[in-house]
Amino acid sequence: MMQAQNAPYTYIASTDKGGCSYGVSFYDARLRASAGVVAEEFRPYLYLGTRNAEVTVSTTGGGPVSLADVETAERILRAAKRYRDLVKLAYKRQTNAAEVVNEA
Repeated sequence: MMQAQNAPYTYIASTDKGGCSYGVSFYDARLRASAGVVAEEFRPYLYLGTRNAEVTVSTTGGGPVSLADVETAERILRAAKRYRDLVKLAYKRQTNAAEVVNEA
């Protein structure tokens, strides 16, 4: 199904420890993001979802939070910051291009 140029699009890719890659893509503008803890266990989680899909990342279940969990959280933070920076750059470029067209 073809989507308009400005239609929302999300692509999620993952690779497991065995090297197998997985990808999911969907169209939806209503992205929800939240973080919290599972109260009984004080297990932190990160949630991203739309009406079409959900992704939850949590610390190791059934055991103590490990250094690997901290490292995963740090990788997610770095990726989110990079994504934010790229979105800002793309927006700035598009805004500047629109201003040039409007001035002509």
